Amino acid sequence: MTTKAFKDTDICTTQAFEKIDNSNGKIFRSKFIKKSNGKIRSMLARTNVRKNLKGKGSFDPKEYGLRRVYDMALARKNKDENCYRHINSNIEYLKIKGTEHNVYKCSNLAKYFYGKSENENCPMCNTKL
Repeated sequence: MTTKAFKDTDICTTQAFEKIDNSNGKIFRSKFIKKSNGKIRSMLARTNVRKNLKGKGSFDPKEYGLRRVYDMALARKNKDENCYRHINSNIEYLKIKGTEHNVYKCSNLAKYFYGKSENENCPMCNTKL
């Protein structure tokens, strides 16, 4: 069995979402696996954009493990119309405030560090799984 050496900049999905939530409109880059087709999507995005929003929305994305962001590259291509997207929990990479982070799922980290026990906390963010 090979062992993976984790770096100080490696984070779990909970920590990645906290960094996105606390970015205060700063531009960040992310890569995640789309749930619809399984392809990797790369996105240059930011939060706290209110341009072209219509109404409140039909659901709260945080309840479904999503984050609503404004896709900057798509905005340039589509002239700022319909550029809001969601980042799901399959995030693999996040570059925010000049720091690059590899992102791992909390459940995968617990299995790696603790074995097959399901009643453990995430070793990075200490949330109950």
